[in-house]
Amino acid sequence: MPIISREIKKNFKLHRNFLLYIALILGDFKLKKIFILNN
Repeated sequence: MPIISREIKKNFKLHRNFLLYIALILGDFKLKKIFILNN
């Protein structure tokens, strides 16, 4: 059992980093879109 929970924790950390990465990309895209609309 501890091995499985360790794997889940490892995967959760990777998943969270992946979501943060996507959020950064989407945020950057939105900022560029807003910047283009304002100019």
